[in-house]
Formats: sequence, structure tokens, C-alpha cells
Amino acid sequence: MSIIDYSIKNRVVTLFFTAMIVIGGIFAYFKVGKLEDPEFKVKEAIVLTVYPGASPHEVELEVTDAIENALEQIPNVEYIESVSKANFSEVKIKLSESLKNDEVEQYWDNVRKKIHDVKSSLPPGTMSPMVLDDYGAVYGIFLAVTSDGYSKKELEKYTKYIKRELQSLHGVSKSTLVGKNESAIEVVINRDKMATYGLNDKMIMAAFIGQALPAYTPSVDQGSQALRVSIDNRFKSVEELENFVLFTKPGKNGEVVVRIKDIGEVHETYVTPVRTMMRYNEKEAIGLMLSPEKGTNVVDTGKEIDKKIEELKQFLPVGIEVEKVYYQPDLVKAAINVFVENLIVSVAVVIGILLFTMGVRTGLIIGSGLVLSILGTIIFMLPAKIDMQRVSLGSFIVAMGMLVDNAIVIADGILVEFEHKEDRFTALTKTAKKTAIPLLGATSIAIIAFLPMYLMPTDAGQYVSSLFWIMAISLGLSWILALTQTPVFCDMFLKMNPDKKPNKLKERFYAKCRSFLVKVLDHRKLSLAIVFGAFLISMVLFFRLPFTFFPDSDKKGFVINVWTPVGTTLTETAKVSKVLEEEILKDKDVIDVTASIGASPARYYIATIPELPNTSLSQLIITVKDLKSIDRIGKYIKKYTAENIPDVKVEIRKYVNGIPTKYPIELRILGPDPAVLRNLADQVIDIAKTVPGAIDIQTDWRNKVLTWTPELYQPNQKKNLITPFDVANSFSKATDGFTIGKYMDGTDILPILLKEQSGDAEIDMNSVGQLPVWGMGPHSVPLNQFVFNNKLQWEDPEIWRRDGVRAIQVQCDTNGDRTAESIRKDIDKQLKNIKFPEKYSYEWSGEYYEQQKNVKAVLQSVPLQCILMFSICVLLFACLRDPIIIFAILPLSFIGIVPGLFLTGRSFGFMSIIGAISLSGMMIKNSIVLVDEIKYEIEVEKKEHYTAILDSAVSRIRPVTMTSATTIFGMLPLITDPLYGDMAITIIFGLTASTILTLFVVPLLYAIFYKIHPQKQ
Repeated sequence: MSIIDYSIKNRVVTLFFTAMIVIGGIFAYFKVGKLEDPEFKVKEAIVLTVYPGASPHEVELEVTDAIENALEQIPNVEYIESVSKANFSEVKIKLSESLKNDEVEQYWDNVRKKIHDVKSSLPPGTMSPMVLDDYGAVYGIFLAVTSDGYSKKELEKYTKYIKRELQSLHGVSKSTLVGKNESAIEVVINRDKMATYGLNDKMIMAAFIGQALPAYTPSVDQGSQALRVSIDNRFKSVEELENFVLFTKPGKNGEVVVRIKDIGEVHETYVTPVRTMMRYNEKEAIGLMLSPEKGTNVVDTGKEIDKKIEELKQFLPVGIEVEKVYYQPDLVKAAINVFVENLIVSVAVVIGILLFTMGVRTGLIIGSGLVLSILGTIIFMLPAKIDMQRVSLGSFIVAMGMLVDNAIVIADGILVEFEHKEDRFTALTKTAKKTAIPLLGATSIAIIAFLPMYLMPTDAGQYVSSLFWIMAISLGLSWILALTQTPVFCDMFLKMNPDKKPNKLKERFYAKCRSFLVKVLDHRKLSLAIVFGAFLISMVLFFRLPFTFFPDSDKKGFVINVWTPVGTTLTETAKVSKVLEEEILKDKDVIDVTASIGASPARYYIATIPELPNTSLSQLIITVKDLKSIDRIGKYIKKYTAENIPDVKVEIRKYVNGIPTKYPIELRILGPDPAVLRNLADQVIDIAKTVPGAIDIQTDWRNKVLTWTPELYQPNQKKNLITPFDVANSFSKATDGFTIGKYMDGTDILPILLKEQSGDAEIDMNSVGQLPVWGMGPHSVPLNQFVFNNKLQWEDPEIWRRDGVRAIQVQCDTNGDRTAESIRKDIDKQLKNIKFPEKYSYEWSGEYYEQQKNVKAVLQSVPLQCILMFSICVLLFACLRDPIIIFAILPLSFIGIVPGLFLTGRSFGFMSIIGAISLSGMMIKNSIVLVDEIKYEIEVEKKEHYTAILDSAVSRIRPVTMTSATTIFGMLPLITDPLYGDMAITIIFGLTASTILTLFVVPLLYAIFYKIHPQKQ
């Protein structure tokens, strides 16, 4: 007994499992994980190495080069990119995106081992390299703790308290703070008092070093007990530090004891210069970022956090507020609500079409199968750990029309059998048995059409991979339900009506379609010429379409990167940022402005690229009321900055869907000599300036900066027992201070900084010569007595390399009037005018690099996809001619795709490519249904071949057009979606054209391939 017969004869079993799908689907909906966007692991790590006192060039050759050589031994690396700056090296390693997520941590362990091995080869004075393997972590919950009338220390205390409480909640994996300043204990010495006691710096340092040395002692016996001896050498309070004895000596009136408080002052402060700052709506703030655990329901986690914050407010003083900068739970809830609304609309539209075209009862039966397929898929999502997010929810809408295809074919066949007055059981089972295998093949092909998205070995593939699984599960369920639930529901709710009169309107429509098909078959060459001509015109228009990568997101917010000139102090950058913050907050559409000064916050949205610490940077995170206001506000701020702060550059960065890039247009020039690289980059910049639409043109090496490199006069230097280290310490004491010890403040370890009183005087190039330098002698010596050659010279502040080769990138943005690809092409055309010397080359990066990489990744699986689909067709028809006929019409879908994109003003981007590839499965599925019917009419019904073609084409009009119409109308809610919009247009217009081609061109090709002509009368 087949499953079809069993389902009808054992109706209770079918109804039981139907009820279980409904109950299980509703339960799973509330349990399945919910996210804003699909998770994909950023396979990048950064190695930071501090090399104090070294120039960028010295850092590059002595540190960066060694780190890069060590990392080159790691397998499966996409690229190694580095930047060398004064005093520190930053090397980024990007693993191949094809690596599985669970393998990445093993690679980071290997990276740490290689870096540990290379430590011994680094120059003296280099600090231990740090491997930041959580660079790709996403902190989707970004809070700002603000204060009104409280000190920074008090704000920090309350923020740590809030962090501790929120970190303990279920669903929160890790946390970090933004804009927190490093506390320190400052010992400010008075030179005159030191001279009175005959002290110098080295004596103070020696005293602190002796105090800090570990005091390990053996145990002491006490009878039968061994007593541990504990000598506590830690400072327990500021008062204890003030009374720390530096020096003792005999005096006239007894022993002279010199304490810290005798030569200076001790107080708690912050390390200067301040490295980062944060403000929220102009209020001083500290950022608190939380990362949700993988697989958790972010919406539920958000509810727990909201509840906890409300509880904490009872214990927080008035003036300490917790604000939301970027709150993923709210965004996820809103996004899912919108998608669920679209899903409901799509279901309603599809069922509405079915009710209108197939009758109320038949429409509801088919619609019930649609709902059951969706609920059943949600059940599978729970154990498969597929979250509800932008791509998976959109996949349901993409699948919407296809989910009813099988049920339409079965229900339509049952109605036809009812009209032919077959007995009830035969009418219910005949169509299902006849079409079960062809529908299975067609469904499998529709699933395989989405296989390239799953097989893509890139981050973009990981981003859209849930599309394949949703399609596979839902379409597979729809086939099973069409063979079981649909016949049972037809048996329960449809009645045979032997007296039903023919529908004359329907018959006239079918007669006209038959007449048109006869004309197509009678004029075969002309018909083929028209189709081929339409295809050629579409291909000509195709190359005039704008090409893009991923579209912008629909988030009501954006980011402004504010760049002051290279070398600007953090204090000055903060002043510039405050001016822009005030100006932005004047806009009626702005809700809040968060400023992260000195560095961008950690990655709070998957499609962002954090900027590493830089005193010239302030990143403004802006939330707006209306999405349309972003362009207006961005243009105004650019104009305001150009007119009022001309030496400051601002970059407007919208949130994007998918894979981000720092700049949309980037050209990398590689070669050995920095001077030649800058010259070539300047020529490219001159070209870019002539291209309409290109703005904010720059290089990643930025402008050169002035550097003072004094030389020490060794005779005077040795005479006064002064070393270069003493000179560096004197600079440090007069400015930021240098570390001489550690201080335990509860669980925090604070540095003890030694500084020198300078009154109101500041060290600059005019007064630096009078800077007192202390050596081993009892007196200080002014710096100008043993320094000569006060020459200033220009140097590159940043030296970038790519895979061990120096590389400079020319970067630019678009003004919004043209696509990045069109601007890139215009620049590329003029690059032939630049003569690149030997050993110098260039390559495109930015959006072009990512697009080419991902398009290549998706297309490399298309041959496998085609082989699988073709093989299924061969298995279905047991010949080659029928599959060739079916595959021959696939390129003709562009007859609909290209005009559709033109008419709607859309671009052909990554999602359009996915739409075009997935469209092939829909077209093949419809063609299989038609060709199978032709074969059935000829081989089983024994009809004359020409008549069989006409009858089959006409009989398949309703199921083919219905399956296409439900898909087309089901996609309508996605037209306005920023991620799926281009894909929806591609499928809607492509499927419309391909449906007509299926009904008329497939019969034409069948007649040509099998040499079928009408019989002569």
C-alpha cells in the first residue's frame, strides 16, 4: 500500500500528524533563537606589539617583519595585512573564509604559539605581543552610562557595578567597556626638595624596584607545625605610599629619613594622555557592551536586561542614567515583527489568489498545506539551530509560491478527475500517483537551485546559508503534504458534481491559447527568431544595468567618522567632535548622538569594521527618527565641516546588509619604495578627482608628519653620566610620567607614575632645551647642553603592508548619485595612462574585491548544481532530448529580468545573482510538469503526437500559471525590503517571462527536437 492510499484510508493518522505539526510549529516559534541578522564568524585576529621609542620605519623592519614571517607559517590564510606606526605594530591575519567555524579557535592557538616563538627575536625593549583573537566578536547590546554632576571615578564605579550585574544574566556571554580611562597613582616630585636631600631619579626608582621584588621566604618551624612566612610588600593606601621611605642617612640631629611626602605629592588620577573618551548627547559617559550567547533568543535576553536595569535604578543615585546606543533586542523584535507581517501578507495574498482562481474550498485546502509547510519548517529549525533572522524569515517569503506548487498540481488533477466522473477513490489517488515522482524530481531541482548559496566558501555564503536550508526543508515538506494531507482534505471538503456545467469563459480562454500555440508551431522559424531577438536585446540592456554588492540596511541610524589631521591630540579631537555633536543634535530628526573619541567601540553590528585607537578619530553613532533623513543630515554635516573646520574630514557611513568594506572604492598599489608608492598614489588621486561622483579621496598612509630627531653630543653626555634612557625618562616625567611601580586598589592593579612639577609651564619646541635631565650625578643638566642638530623632518606616520609587501591604498567614497562600480570603472579606464615601474603593481580592493570573490564563490558551484539538476531530469525522462529542451529555456529568463530591473531602477547585485540562479529551479520545475504531461499523453493516452503537445500545453496552463502567480504575488512584500528587493524584482519579472516561455516555447522546442508536425488532412 502506497503512502497516498494509506493516508486516505487512515484519515485519523493524517489528521493526527497535521495537528501535531500545528501545535509543534507554534511551540517552536516561541523557542527558536531570534537574531537581527545571520551570524557569521569573522575569521580575523590582530597582533599588537609595542616598541617604545621606535619610528614607523624601525617598527616595520624590526618588529612587523618578524611578526609577519611567523604568521606566514599558518596555513589557510587569505591575507596578512600590517600597519607600522611610531612605537607600535599592528598585524592583522585573515583566515580563509572557507574554514569551518569550529576550526578557527585551533588556528588562533597556533597563532599564539607562533607569536610566542618569535618573542626572542624581537629587539630589546619590545613589549610582549598581544593576540586579539576576539576582534570579530559582536557586542549587539551597546549601552551608555551617563552622569550628571559626578566625577569620572564615580561614574566608572557605578558602570562596573552595572556591568557586573548584567554580566551574570543568562544569555550574556561577555562584556567590555568603552571610554573608560585607566586609573593611576601619581607621584609628583619637587626638584628643589630633591636637591636638598641629594636625591636623583635613579635612587627613587631603585627604592621602588626593591619594594616591588617578590618577597619569597621558607617556612619556620613551630613545634610540629611549619608556619608560612608572609612578607607583604604591597602598598595598601595612598597614605602608606606617601610615607614610603626612600632614603635614610645620619644627620646632626639624628637619623634623617626621607619619605615620598618629603619631596613631592601623591594623589590618585588617570593615565595621561587620556586614550579614549565617550559622550552620549554631550554628556560624559562610559559605554557598556554586552555580547549575547550564541543560539539564545536575543529578544528574551533583552527583556531580562531591561528588567535588571529597572531593578538597578533603585540603587543608583539620581543623575546616573543607562541609555541605549544600539540595542539588538529591540531591533530584532522590530525586524521580526515586520517580517512576520510581510509573511502573513504573503500567505494571505497567495491564499487569496487560490480562492479567486480555484474556488473557496480548493483554495483553502491548498492554503492549509502552505501554512503546515511553514509550521513544519519552524519545528525543524529548532533542533537544526537555525535562528529566525533577516535571511531565514525572508526565505519563507521567497519559498511562499513554490510551497503551493505541488498541492496545486494534485488538487487541480483531482478536480479534473472529478469532472471526468472517475470513482472517488481513483480520482483522489490517480493524479498523486501519476505525478509523485515527477513532482519529487521537480521539487528536488527547486531545492538544488539554492545549493550554490550554501556551498559558497565565504562569509557571504555563511550569511545567506539559511536560505538553502529553509527552502530544502519547506519544499520537501510541501511535497510530502501534497501527497498525504492534500488528498485527505480534498476527500473531506470537496464534492463531486456530475451535473456541473462547463465554464464557457474558461473554455474560450483555453481555445485562444490553443490557437496561439498552433500559430507558434506553424511559424517555427519566426517564433524562434522573435525569442532569440528579445534575448539579444536583453543582453545588450544587461550591460547598461548598474552593478552593486550588498545594499544598505534599513536601520534608522548611521555613523560619522571624524578625522582631524594626523598627530592631533585627543583633547583637540574631542573639542572638534563636540562642535559637530552640538550641530547634529540641533536637527529635529536626530534622536541621539554617541561620540567615541580616540577609537571606535567594539563591533556592535556584524556589518561594521571597528577602527583601532587613533587620537585623530572621533566616531559619531547617530540614531534618527526617519530613514530618509540620513542623506540630508550627512550632506549638511559635510558642508558644515568644510565651511567651518576645513582641515577636518568627515566620512558618512550607512549601515549595510551583508559584508562591509571600509571604503566602497579602494585601489591598492604594491611596491618596495614608499616615495614611489606615494607618487603613484598621487597620480591615481589626480585621476579620481576628475571622475564625477568620487568624493573624500585619500590614501591610507595619510599625510606625512613632522618629527624631531635630536642627536646627543656624547662627550657632554658621558661627562654628566647621562644615557639616552635618562633623556627619555626626563621627557616622560615632564609630560605623561613613567611607571615606577604598582599599586593594588581592591582587585585593580594601578600603575604608579613618577612626574615632575612644572608649574604652569608646558614643554614645547621653544622650551624643550631647558628640560632638566638627571643622570647618575647629583645635579641635573639642561637638555640643550648635550643635544645638537635640532632638525625637523617629515616621515610617514603609517606604513602599510599586504602579505609582506609595502602597499598604499587610494580610497574614495561616492556622493550617492552614482554606484561605486561605475566610478571604479571610470578610474580603471584611465590607469593605463600611469606608467608603473618594474616591481610595482596594483589591484582593486574595497567592494569590487568582495563582490568578485563572492560572485566567483557562488558561480563555482553552479556547474555542480546544473549537473545535479540535469541528472534528475535524465532520470525522470530516461533520455537526453527532454532535459536539453528544459535547460534550453533557462537563459531566456533574462528577457524578463533585465527590463524589470530597468523599469524599477534597481541594480544587478549579489542578491540579484542569487535570484537569477534560484529562478532556474522554478523554471525547470514548471517545464518538467509540462514535458511530463506531453509524455503521458503520448505514451499512456496514445494520442497523436501533435495533438498531445497542444492538449498538454493547454491542460497545464492552470497549474503552471497558478504556481508562477502564487510565487510572483507572494514575493510582492519583499520588493521594499533593502536586502531582498533586487532579488524579488529579479524573480518576479524573470518568472513572469519564463512562465510564458514555458507554455509556448517548450512545446515549440519539443516539436522541433522530436520533428513533430501536424498530420496532413
